[in-house]
Amino acid sequence: MLPDRLWQLGRYLETHHALWHDRAFVQRPVSWEAAEPALVAWLDAQPTALFLAPDRAWLAEAPPVARRWAAEADALAALPALSAAPTPLRGFGTLGLPGRKLSQIEHFAAPVRDRWPRPTRITDWCAGKGHLGRALCHHTGAALQALEWQEALCAAGRVECERVGVAAHFACVDVRDAAAAALLAPDDLVVALHACGGLHTALLRAVVERGAAGLALAPCCYNQPSPDRGRPLSRAAAAVGLRIDDNDLDLLHRQPANASQGTLRRSRQNQHWRLAFDALQRQATGVDAYRPMPPFPDPWLALPFDAFCARFAELEGIELPAHLRPDDFLAEGEAAWRATVARDAVRSLFARPLEAWLVLDRACYLEEAGYAVEVGTFCDRTLTPRNAIILARQPTTP
Repeated sequence: MLPDRLWQLGRYLETHHALWHDRAFVQRPVSWEAAEPALVAWLDAQPTALFLAPDRAWLAEAPPVARRWAAEADALAALPALSAAPTPLRGFGTLGLPGRKLSQIEHFAAPVRDRWPRPTRITDWCAGKGHLGRALCHHTGAALQALEWQEALCAAGRVECERVGVAAHFACVDVRDAAAAALLAPDDLVVALHACGGLHTALLRAVVERGAAGLALAPCCYNQPSPDRGRPLSRAAAAVGLRIDDNDLDLLHRQPANASQGTLRRSRQNQHWRLAFDALQRQATGVDAYRPMPPFPDPWLALPFDAFCARFAELEGIELPAHLRPDDFLAEGEAAWRATVARDAVRSLFARPLEAWLVLDRACYLEEAGYAVEVGTFCDRTLTPRNAIILARQPTTP
């Protein structure tokens, strides 16, 4: 069943590749505009605030084609809720843990406890101070093995485990090294909440290599540097042939679900000024093409725009002619930003299907290795956008 869902989702994403692959920030116009002139006209007639409103409010009045894409994408990306009532942890070994992270652990722990009420040992992968593993061990009576590369976090975790009476061994190790995989035992339940990029792909390979009894994983940060970033792990995914590059993966992490107003404001100014400088540099260089711009310090956004442009021109080795006034390009940059926001609203419809595809690829990888696998969600997306969970067990595990 998982390979069938993966295939169906992959073919849908491939069919609509241009809609989520093309980036309006660098490609104007995007390639799909010619095929959808009515949608483009509608997008450009709407106030930008409509596309910045939460919960995709713009879809309510959007042309039918956009609403159809959204409905199809949501249906294909839907994952069942696997969590029961959250495991209550407040007051137990949670010293210094932010409330949102604590709630994520409470929700993640619930489906794990339901399926593994009495594990022998829990290995917490990328453990930090071991909050997740410590909580699960407290409720199940299991011993804890915590793998974490920062010695300071290991030391703090040991102290906290002693305080609450959880038997624990902290290993200071980089989980991407073979030494970490060698620490897994056949009766281990391995858990990882929001292991980023190559850290969770290393986990998957280690679990399969060592034949661990079970796995509970919430993947995260698919765009982080990794040798296999964007590449399928499973044979089922490889057979689909879906093309995914680094910019596609960035789409998954451009959803400001929990961003502060200050962060959003700086992000908008950043994009506006980059696009205005892009218009300026095209005029200055005579090359009508987007020029990638490196990251810059936040204090640059507090400069006058002409000073900002002077800094970037120096950084990029561009000579700005004296007759070109940077402020004259601000309006062009704002128009480009507004067009980008509108087209990005369409692109964002495919973020959930793309993430579901990646989750299913990892699930199929485990299934192909002989594990019985469940895929679903452990909490609402308002608690964390990365709310997918993969649960896998060896068929012989009780």
